Amino acid sequence: MMSKLKEKGVELCVQPIRDERTGCQERYYRKWAREFGKFTGNTPDEIHEIMLIKAFGSHQVETKFGVMNRPVQRSADQSKSSYSDLIETLIRESAEMGFIIPPPKPPNTE
Repeated sequence: MMSKLKEKGVELCVQPIRDERTGCQERYYRKWAREFGKFTGNTPDEIHEIMLIKAFGSHQVETKFGVMNRPVQRSADQSKSSYSDLIETLIRESAEMGFIIPPPKPPNTE
C-alpha cells in the first residue's frame, strides 16, 4: 500500500465538520413522504420536490420542456437542523390536507 501512496500521492482536505442530517431523520422523512404521496396521488420523488420547494423556496429554470421550478436547496446539502425544517414542512403540509403524520420520536428511542 505504501508503494501505491508514493506513486499517486495523498490529498488532504481541511474543512469544517458539517452537522449532517441523521439516518433516523432520513428514514422518518422518506417513510412519511412516501405515505403522503400515496394519499395525494404523487410519487415519492414528486412529493420530495414539492416539499423542498415549500421548505426552501424555488427558482425558475428555462429548459427544452419550458420553464421549470426547481428547489433553491437540495436535501443532501442540509444540516441536521435544516433537515428538521424539511420534516416540519412535510408534517404541516400534510396536516393541512387532512393527512396526519405522527411526530418523530425523540433521539435514542428507536
